[in-house]
Formats: sequence, C-alpha cells, structure tokens
Amino acid sequence: MIVSGVDGLGWTPYLDPDQGKANPHIVTVTLEMPADTLAGTQCTLQANATSESDPSLVRAPAGVTVRATQFHEFQVNIVGPDERTGYVGMTVDFQMRILNRGNGPDTFRIFATWDQEVLPGWFARPMPAEIIIEPFSNDTITYTVQLPMNA
Repeated sequence: MIVSGVDGLGWTPYLDPDQGKANPHIVTVTLEMPADTLAGTQCTLQANATSESDPSLVRAPAGVTVRATQFHEFQVNIVGPDERTGYVGMTVDFQMRILNRGNGPDTFRIFATWDQEVLPGWFARPMPAEIIIEPFSNDTITYTVQLPMNA
C-alpha cells in the first residue's frame, strides 16, 4: 500500500503505514501543530491509498480533521515601581499589565482586595474591572488606591 496525504495548513502530515504488513490497513497520522496556532483553527488531512501491486487500484480518500483547543496562560505585572507614596485623602495610581499568552481571547476580571481591619478607610478599584485580551497580546489597567484622611 502506498499512502500519500495533503494537509491544507502545512502542518507536515506524517503518514506511517504498517511497513511490516502485520496489519496493512492501519496508517498512523501525525500532524505537528505550531505552538502559535489560534484556538479553533482546524486542519483537514486527506489521505489517499494506492495498491503497490496494482497502481490502478486506488481507494476513495479518507480524511481526518484536527481542531486546536484553547489553552489559558497569562501573567500580571506592575508597570513601574510597586510602591508609591501619596498624601492623605489623595489617590495613587498603579498600572498593571496583563499578558494573555494563551491561544484564544480571554476575559479577565480584576478585583481589589485588602485587609480592611488592618487598613480601615482605604479604597481601591481597578479600571476597567473586566477586560478582554486577544491571544498572544497584552493590555494595561489602572489600579487606583485612595488614601484615607486618617492614614
């Protein structure tokens, strides 16, 4: 059996018929999906089989489809110094960068939390509190901290 294949995305199909002829109807298909493939991308492989003893004997092609699933990976960093000073009653802003290293768009919800027993009267909020970041991209939010009058 001679096997050939066509892969529409160039993911280098590797077709391996059972060379020992123990089970000549089984073909292993390996597609190498690039690391930067976006979620939902699909690749179809059309495999053709031809008889080695009678090249005129060709069977209808068989096809397989592989679809990239979404993986989630992200990182959050403070842009600039992570400590600031400010006067009582004033606000201090921090910039936070969120990097979406996943292969699909992702929604990030940011919450301000602090120990209100230790820091009563303080107020903090992220803007925006929810952000959608495209795959392999980043965006920045502002994190505002209000210093209380009794700080």
